Amino acid sequence: RSEVALVRGIELFHGTILDNVRVGREFTSAQVRAALDQVGVWQAIQQMPDGLNTMLYTGGAPLSEGQKQALMMARAILGAPRLLIIDEALDTIQDTEERDLFRKILFDRNAPWTLLLVTSRQDLMTYCDRVLNHSGNALQEAA
Repeated sequence: RSEVALVRGIELFHGTILDNVRVGREFTSAQVRAALDQVGVWQAIQQMPDGLNTMLYTGGAPLSEGQKQALMMARAILGAPRLLIIDEALDTIQDTEERDLFRKILFDRNAPWTLLLVTSRQDLMTYCDRVLNHSGNALQEAA
């Protein structure tokens, strides 16, 4: 389990931002800050009165939807998993700039993970080396 990360929506609990990114794992505040910065949300969190110690409530308040999604991505990439599964989490992102940022991070050829992306978005499929349909048949493979 320590080598697999899954993002399939917003799954935040009552606790601090730091606790919600760590999820019981032993990471330093600096590591958490780096992951939050990588997904483009650190500056906004840093400006909150309590920063990483800002309390999140059920549903993720006081964060915006985009900030919540970024938190989920930071949580996933923090541990540099060997397998990263993104289950339709990019499909609902409307902000093009935000989606492009996540795409660049997730599809980075130097990333330590193999990415398994579950999506119905054709524009995201074009970045994949291999695309399978629901029955496992290859629809496209990289040359």
